[in-house]
Amino acid sequence: MKTNKIKLAIYTTATEGYTYALKAQARRIQSCVKAACSDGRKFKLLVLLVGDGCDGLKDADEHYRELLPDAEVELLGGSELVPGEKNYDRGTQLLIGQMRTLATRRAISWGADRLLSLDGDVLPPSNALRCMLDMLEFDRGYYGVAACPYPSQGGGPFLCGRGVPERPILPCFYEDEKDIPEELQKKRDGLRSEIDEVVKAGIEPTQKLLDALKDADKEIESVPPNGNVFELNGRKWRRRGWFDNAYPAIGKGAVVPCEWSGFGCTLMNEEAMALCDWSGYDGAGTEDLYINFHRWYPAGIKIAAIPHAPCDHVVRHRTEKGKYVHIITGHEQSGECIGHLRQWTRGWYPQEPGESYDIDNDGKLYEQT
Repeated sequence: MKTNKIKLAIYTTATEGYTYALKAQARRIQSCVKAACSDGRKFKLLVLLVGDGCDGLKDADEHYRELLPDAEVELLGGSELVPGEKNYDRGTQLLIGQMRTLATRRAISWGADRLLSLDGDVLPPSNALRCMLDMLEFDRGYYGVAACPYPSQGGGPFLCGRGVPERPILPCFYEDEKDIPEELQKKRDGLRSEIDEVVKAGIEPTQKLLDALKDADKEIESVPPNGNVFELNGRKWRRRGWFDNAYPAIGKGAVVPCEWSGFGCTLMNEEAMALCDWSGYDGAGTEDLYINFHRWYPAGIKIAAIPHAPCDHVVRHRTEKGKYVHIITGHEQSGECIGHLRQWTRGWYPQEPGESYDIDNDGKLYEQT
């Protein structure tokens, strides 16, 4: 039985327009803390709500104070935190790095033993915190980071997977596993050769040329593989990028090593927390991969992904403004695939007093054609 009180800092990030799941997330965190205390753990809690100081963050602040009355709750940031023009542009990515910096530095100065990072739209299951804490104790601290996977924004594969510094997210399917049209292959190879010649001549490649290569690479990436992941692994075992292909047919009861994870539901030990330094990050790529491969990987920090405790993700409809979709996660309940990781989409009902059923809140991510 554990008797020492763990100093646990929990932070979540959101700006105006992205606070729609914060109160539901607070309720999930209340359940997580309750479940983690069931084996004798005791906590001293600090909850940090980081963003632009909007009303949604203030409402979440009040909710946390009601649900976790013994916790310290703080709002960080303010109106000076301004996102870029669109998701994943450099301005927005820099903003996320700034918010995570505020939270991490406050947690360290508070003296946190563990830091739980959340995205404002990720909903952990009640056993998530307990499982992550257990994994940071596994084999005398073999893992420095534990992450509960969650589906990507578009309802695609789960975050966490295999990677290397040169390519943080490895391909799910490699080019020699595809039947690439000959013309497309020649086009892409020709562009690569052209850029190599320009660089050898000491000239900076034009943005037009770089964009053309990027587009050709995307075309090749979109070519489907000539077999499913099981067939392809049977031919040649490969490390694959996204979780669903890195560890196919896995889920309940499993914990696996990964080189990268999102920060949507990620628990860090003191060393991993201290390494969360975004100085030098210029917004290229995502802020989580920056830490994964510029800070943790060189320091030998190992990441445990826990598909035993996957998180839900509440995402925006791809085209319809103001509509949200609840991507529910879990495991196959019966049959030969019992226990395998799964996800389903549903309409988003945060269980706020006064909400009612809406037939158009149908859980579809894309417009039907």
